[in-house]
Amino acid sequence: MIRMSGIKKILFSSSDITFNKEDSLRNIKAGQTVDAKVAKILSDGKAILIIDGKKLIAKTHVPLLEGESINLLKGESSDLFKLIDAKEENPLNEIYLKVLKSQSKSGLINSLLNLFEDVKASPNKDADTSKLNLNDIGKFLQSISLKSDNSDLGFFKNFIQKSGLSWENKVFKYIESNIDFKNENINKLIDEDLKAIILKFVAENPDSKETNLIKNFANYLEDLQILNKHTIDESGRFFLPIPFLDNDILKFGQLLIDLSKEEKEKNGGEAKGRLIRISLLLEMSSLGNIRADFSILKKALTGAFGVADKETQKFVRKNLGELKRKLNEQEIEVYGIDCILISPEKLTNDALLKEIIETKEGMLNIVI
Repeated sequence: MIRMSGIKKILFSSSDITFNKEDSLRNIKAGQTVDAKVAKILSDGKAILIIDGKKLIAKTHVPLLEGESINLLKGESSDLFKLIDAKEENPLNEIYLKVLKSQSKSGLINSLLNLFEDVKASPNKDADTSKLNLNDIGKFLQSISLKSDNSDLGFFKNFIQKSGLSWENKVFKYIESNIDFKNENINKLIDEDLKAIILKFVAENPDSKETNLIKNFANYLEDLQILNKHTIDESGRFFLPIPFLDNDILKFGQLLIDLSKEEKEKNGGEAKGRLIRISLLLEMSSLGNIRADFSILKKALTGAFGVADKETQKFVRKNLGELKRKLNEQEIEVYGIDCILISPEKLTNDALLKEIIETKEGMLNIVI
């Protein structure tokens, strides 16, 4: 449907959407709006949109959501449109898109990592208080990060406790437990939680030029809390950004956990013996992006690594025997592990976050 209307809301400052000289769009005049539906998200910032019943390939830096309806404004150029409204009825849509945008290559997460690297490279003697405090945040992230040379089965539990995603719950329990409200007790509570450390930095450094970025990271964690609360209730899935060290460089990977809510409901709410699916995606300097999809039932495991090229596949397969041996030492029974070639769309910076709202077919489902 094409119509003339006023612009009600601009969602993003960089909202350009371009088409490849499509004949079907030439009759649309500048200033007209077009209803479109997002049919599929492709790689390299491309998406398939349905306009007047026709599927068209569009290029955009705007995070879009598969299945949502959007409103486009025709620009002066024959192939240029702007996103002016997203009409998805789900109130969580805007939160999801904000989180999705943060995961992009030019988004909040990479900006934050670049900031930590810059601060780390600055000599402490020349750093002001705010930069020293920023360095403390970076060090805390490193302390709770996943390390390739350290087999730690308690990593995920420790990370979830300190990631900031349960900060409000910890404060509530602290107050409820009637622990003595001494400064040292409160400081210990703050110093062991990422979100608390970030909020403390914002309060103590209101005029620092880095404060806005750090504050946005705190907002990002809050958005993740809201999003995960919804998706856990709806599907049993939740998403976590996982800090990890790659050659001593701090990075963020993606973790998607599926608690198999449907299977739990079929068993009358009984969680014992439930299959858990875990997907982990890391960007490695030596291997490129590598993904791991595993199914876990009690202490039995099966799954596969996913990579983009045969050379990396060969390398990973060569090391699978050592991985199996280490898992067996932890009394984990391995039914099968392989390394397979997968499409680039499943290895992007936001691939797992997109799958948090997809159907089961969106995940690599390997049943034991």
